[in-house]
Amino acid sequence: MSDEPVPALAERAHACACRLLEADAVLLASHIDADGLTSAAIATTALERAGVDHEVVFEKQLDETRVAAIAARGFDTVLFTDFGSGQLDAIGAHADAGDFEPVVADHHQPADRDTEFHLNPLLEGLDGASELSGAGAAYVLARALADESGQPGLDAGQPGLDGTAGTGDLSAAETNRDLAALAVVGAVGDMQAVGGELVGANR
Repeated sequence: MSDEPVPALAERAHACACRLLEADAVLLASHIDADGLTSAAIATTALERAGVDHEVVFEKQLDETRVAAIAARGFDTVLFTDFGSGQLDAIGAHADAGDFEPVVADHHQPADRDTEFHLNPLLEGLDGASELSGAGAAYVLARALADESGQPGLDAGQPGLDGTAGTGDLSAAETNRDLAALAVVGAVGDMQAVGGELVGANR
């Protein structure tokens, strides 16, 4: 296991990653705002590199109707990024019915109900409004996916998105470190820069 980007979230991130790797296919559902779009970009890249078949859908809001529409897509596993924590009542009802297994990577206030595969800084005492965005949570998950999968969907020696080879004998792409830039974009887009700087786990 490589060094963890946010140690407090490591256990949750690896549990989520392992569940995603067990899935036959994953539906990635994300919020359609700056943080949600970058969250999805991070997650879909990480899933592709991990060799996980998946499709992507964007939602402006995640209410009972939209959760039902997601369930109707017929995927056994659904990854929610930049939303999902606050909608766990609706999501959990479908999970209870056996419609899908939810995996949530979010930073918003969770509902009273929880779910097994839930990656959210607020659950570990980190501020989801200023210390870690949805894209940051997706990045933590991406790093765990790289650790757990060995990146079978990645061409050997492929450079990272920034064109660099990374450090040591692992390229930036092989560890998903190259996705950090997208996490920064998501945090800034979510207005998490304080005095022009990112703070907490966002750094």
